[in-house]
Amino acid sequence: MYALLADIGSTFTKLCAVDLDDGSLLGTSAVFTTPRDVRLGVDHAWQKLKQQLPLGISFGLRRAASSAAGGLRLVAIGLVPELTGEAARMAALGAGAKVLKVYGHRLLSSDLQEISQLAPDIILLAGGTDGGDEATLLANAQALATIQLDTAVVIAGNRVVADEAAAILRAANYTCRVAANVLPRLGRLEVDGARQAIRDLFLERIVLAKGLQELEAMLGEVVMPTPAAVLAGLELYAAEKGDLLAVDLGGATTDVYSIAPGYPNDDTMQSVGLMPPPTYRTVEADIGMRSSASGAISAAGPLMARLVKDLNLPQVNWAQFAATVSEPTWMPSNETERQQEQLLARACVQLAVNRHVGQVEVVATPQGRSYLLRGKDLRSLQQIIGIGGVLKFSPNPGYILAGALQQPGELQLMKPVEANFMLDADYVLFAAGLLAASHPKSALQLLQQTLRPLPAA
Repeated sequence: MYALLADIGSTFTKLCAVDLDDGSLLGTSAVFTTPRDVRLGVDHAWQKLKQQLPLGISFGLRRAASSAAGGLRLVAIGLVPELTGEAARMAALGAGAKVLKVYGHRLLSSDLQEISQLAPDIILLAGGTDGGDEATLLANAQALATIQLDTAVVIAGNRVVADEAAAILRAANYTCRVAANVLPRLGRLEVDGARQAIRDLFLERIVLAKGLQELEAMLGEVVMPTPAAVLAGLELYAAEKGDLLAVDLGGATTDVYSIAPGYPNDDTMQSVGLMPPPTYRTVEADIGMRSSASGAISAAGPLMARLVKDLNLPQVNWAQFAATVSEPTWMPSNETERQQEQLLARACVQLAVNRHVGQVEVVATPQGRSYLLRGKDLRSLQQIIGIGGVLKFSPNPGYILAGALQQPGELQLMKPVEANFMLDADYVLFAAGLLAASHPKSALQLLQQTLRPLPAA
């Protein structure tokens, strides 16, 4: 049986044809997405793909993922920003959403005004452990009920008052789902229920609102956001091959995934704060290779200056370069532009992974020094996977991915010390994720056959 698998509306619209009997890749195509009408990009991708396929091929399975029109945009609201607010953020990111902002405590009128301006697709409303604070969740539900938003709400807070909060919002004409509390008790993170509720609403509301149902006859049902599909593919691969880190270098964002417990590797460290889940995704919305190039250059200015110096290259007018590459379809046309793009990509990877991993703080106590770890310890990871067109077309993708390794002066960052690099050169991770639940053997075979080992920089 053959499967047709699609990713609609990222920087590239991608199609894959897979033989489910042995997981082999029959053909693949990727074209720039056409934002005004994604159907044009899909048709272009299909014309490229069918040239690689046998005449008269019939697909017994068709599925799609989507990040059309900027993907799934979400606002998270919690009780304490460092606890329930952070738990809500982690749940949202794992569901494939782009988190616009996290709010804590009771919403102010200025917060409500800002949320209206952000116009999220979904609001994730959390707050209070089960049996703990009840007032804040109810107060925030009542506050949201006073503004008119075309958005859905997932309630994943104190179970004692979750249904009451949902009733308040439904009375104000919000579509509402109640999920399990993301923080049922202090120190216990449970995000699966909220993630599933977010994905369900994505399918019910976002796909319909963006007109993607018109493509279902050709591509099958849109079953999840693209980042969730990539995450499912990575989880499947990690279950077979071990813990890993992956970096998806896009035009607007740089996404980092880690599939690892992340507990401290030695007895001298003590984990503090809320430990991220074993399957963890972060999204750096200010770091990207095209529309977010100016943000990346602003955030990584000193780093990029060091990289230029280390490679003994001429000084670069990065502001001018950012303006040049801001067009999503831009491609380097000469060696100078290729070098500059390579440096920008390396900086994006390094900065995004720095933000993803845990960080150690040294604290002096009467008993001596204490080492406090906030976040994941990923120093022992042995696999790093690169995703994205810049890596695919780079003359030296190993140099770019090396930014994910611990660098001189980064001992406080719990980054991998050394690792093997692999590249998703055929854009198949999303396809493997779409197959992971129903055809896990085929999906794993697909990844094993297509992920390409890379030499170190």
